[in-house]
Amino acid sequence: MAAYRTYPLRTTLVVAVLTTAVFMIAIIVISSGLPAYFRTEKTFKLLWQDLAIQVSENATEQTLKYFQDAPITTKVIEGLVEESQLTPDNFETIFDICYRVLKANPNFVNVFYVSKDKAFYGVLEIDNRFVGSYRKMQHTKNFRIGEGNKWVQSDETTDDYDPEKRPYWKTAMTHPEGGWTDPYIFATTKARGYTYVIGQTSPTGIIGYWGIDFQIDHLSEFIKTLKLGNQGAAWIVAQDGMIIAQTSDASLPPLGNSGFFSFGNRIYYVNPFPDQWKIPWKVVTSVHENDYIRPIRKTALYSLLYGIIPSVLFLLFSAGFFGRVSIRLKEIAWEMDELSHLTFKERPSDRILSRIREINMMNRSIIHLRAGLESFSKYIPVNLVKKLISSGQAAAAGAEKKQITVLFTDLSGFTSMAESLNANEVTDIVVEFLTAVSNEVHREKGIIDKFIGDAVMALWGTPEPMENHALAACRAALAIQKNLASNPKMKHRIGINTGMAMVGNFGSNERLDYTAIGDTVNVASRLEKLSKQLGVQILIGPDTASAVEKFMDVRPLKSVHVEGREAPLLVYELIGEKNG
Repeated sequence: MAAYRTYPLRTTLVVAVLTTAVFMIAIIVISSGLPAYFRTEKTFKLLWQDLAIQVSENATEQTLKYFQDAPITTKVIEGLVEESQLTPDNFETIFDICYRVLKANPNFVNVFYVSKDKAFYGVLEIDNRFVGSYRKMQHTKNFRIGEGNKWVQSDETTDDYDPEKRPYWKTAMTHPEGGWTDPYIFATTKARGYTYVIGQTSPTGIIGYWGIDFQIDHLSEFIKTLKLGNQGAAWIVAQDGMIIAQTSDASLPPLGNSGFFSFGNRIYYVNPFPDQWKIPWKVVTSVHENDYIRPIRKTALYSLLYGIIPSVLFLLFSAGFFGRVSIRLKEIAWEMDELSHLTFKERPSDRILSRIREINMMNRSIIHLRAGLESFSKYIPVNLVKKLISSGQAAAAGAEKKQITVLFTDLSGFTSMAESLNANEVTDIVVEFLTAVSNEVHREKGIIDKFIGDAVMALWGTPEPMENHALAACRAALAIQKNLASNPKMKHRIGINTGMAMVGNFGSNERLDYTAIGDTVNVASRLEKLSKQLGVQILIGPDTASAVEKFMDVRPLKSVHVEGREAPLLVYELIGEKNG
């Protein structure tokens, strides 16, 4: 039969009824709702972009105000020196200049002057105290303000400070007219910051450099004061993409040189600092649509939804109604699938019957089929039943030749013991013995071929191929021996043989039996009987011994004549697993 696509019952019922309703809704939405929505959306986007640009330009203007004090202050100092109103010729004069500038500008963290001969003079505030530092030739002298506002030396140390190795020196050499460094680690405070540096000119040329340090933490605190909406954010970014300051921990998407772009629910605007400021950084602002556009967009969306909601409610009602109809049919389909795998799960006792007569008829049929299969699987091997069901073909007479391992076992002296017991006692002993044997056979992936009174015939290597089936049979035999050893009523003998046999369905046109026949089976049965004469509990054939000798301890006994064979057969006792 050609394969074709099938669909779940519930889906089929719901789709068949609701297709028309969905089609009508689509026509209404496409013809009127969507055009209006997209027109409004376009207007909102233009408004959103205008707002983002305004916010970004305002943020850039406010940020530049934070930086403008440094160039202005250093320009004033430079002008006073040029006009000879200030003379940076001794440390006290320079310290006083730096001290007054630092005290007047809380944004500054350090103000310093470096002469052409690499002498460093600087003042910074530490723990609400102003400290002056003079550094030259790897010597540092620290000063504090004493009585009469005079600078008094507090200590002297030796270090490896060299102005030429500091980032501000490189900037001063390339931008003597004034420039900003990239962020770096300050030598004294070990904080991360950046410096504005400008050359001090005289009639003879540049005689030194003035510098003002800013701490990045202070810049981050400043830009957090910018008004960017409830969910807005701002970053100051260097040319290489390094974030210098930011208002939040949010990550940045890839940036362009300038302009705005959208990413997710945000619009970003990249605004470089003006060229005249000589700051190679960018101000990046981000505005979230929720702050400005979402309320307006909600209004437009609600207008669209008001026309859709009644139809959606109708869809949900229809889906629920037909879903209830299909629930029992789904349960029946699941039970049929479980039965195809011979999985007999317990059915709920309080299952509610359907109000549809045909579904109840199907349910009763499933119950009867389940009971029949569950009983049927107790008469023949479950693996065989599964294979028969999965094949989709009716059982027919036929066999194939394959290598298998056969095990025979029965209770020793059962006949004489049964004569002294009543029927119930005999039944209990047989059931206990056959159950113990069956459990171990199944644990080792074997099948019970048949029960013969108190005897059992088991097979390995069929109906499905199995590696080391002889080893599995021997392990099952040892487990049976161990589990029944403590019960004197369960004395038994076991015979195992491995070889080729005819395996398949044998019987008449009306009834079949899945079994194995041939010399291998006959020898296994004879070995079980010979074990009593040889005084051992588990007797195995030579092919079985050869297959398991790497894993099991076996003991050759003697060559014996087995009924049905002319040549003598060397038999072995199975003792146990090696190293076990």
